[in-house]
Amino acid sequence: MKVKSFFQLFDATYERMKSGDLLTPSGNIYRDISLCNYRFLRVNLERYGSPGDTLDAEWCEGFRKWMLSRGKAKNTISTKMGCLKSMLTKLNDSGERVYDGSDIINSAETTTHVYVTRAEIIRLMELDLRHVPGYERIRDVFVLHCYVGLRFTDLIKLLQHPQRYLRQEAGSTFFELLTNKTGEVVTIPVAAMAQRVMEKRGYDFGGRFSYSFYNRALKRLGQIAGFNDEIVCTRTNGGRRVSRIMKKYELLSSHTARRSFATNAFLAGVPVIGIMQITGHKSQANFMRYIRCSSMESAISIAGHEFFSLTPR
Repeated sequence: MKVKSFFQLFDATYERMKSGDLLTPSGNIYRDISLCNYRFLRVNLERYGSPGDTLDAEWCEGFRKWMLSRGKAKNTISTKMGCLKSMLTKLNDSGERVYDGSDIINSAETTTHVYVTRAEIIRLMELDLRHVPGYERIRDVFVLHCYVGLRFTDLIKLLQHPQRYLRQEAGSTFFELLTNKTGEVVTIPVAAMAQRVMEKRGYDFGGRFSYSFYNRALKRLGQIAGFNDEIVCTRTNGGRRVSRIMKKYELLSSHTARRSFATNAFLAGVPVIGIMQITGHKSQANFMRYIRCSSMESAISIAGHEFFSLTPR
């Protein structure tokens, strides 16, 4: 019986993931974004070259160095090496005797991201966008997004029927919906600004739009709003640290809304555990890496705490 090549095993496992025959470790079907990561890994592995009979730690390390030599960003390399390790684990779990990837070490880095302050959100709400077709809707969606902190796919679901997800409990109003990524129910207090936006639009946010369109529109919206602060952006490409200066509006994206929600809630003194239950972070360490405020902003937010006004005896 002819032994299957690594690429044949990879493709067969990928098809099982795609069809739903092979589930994630938590028992869910693989999301499109995860499948996309494996597809791009497959393309890059083929460009690097087949391991033949030498699928081992050295071949995997060679793949990492190959990506470095092509100037790939550190986080891109980390994602691909993580997918490779995961694929090797799947093959072993299915009974294929191949290198299990246990020696693969992949590290990511915290790249430059921004958040919009509550003052900037108010500035957005005060913009006159009547002469910029379509951007009034994007502005309203983004402001709502900054007060719910949902991932894009869950945001789109909420926007289609906002009232369907409203719940009344103990005299307060909440959004309650099942999230796509984790399959968990998230409950979010409806902020006054979120309520204002929904009532302004009559709970109608129009038709669906794509992730890429939303990201492009947000950059244009930020430019209109004058978010021109200069941000030093640093990342590792090809193993070398590279820095460049960008305007804040150039860094706006769907994820900016999630970071803005988490950061503004943190600065306002909302208990961290409560924010994490909404954003879905499982550890406080990961959550704190998500927060985008400066040390001074954090210090100002706690300066009024009773602890700092106590007089020593």
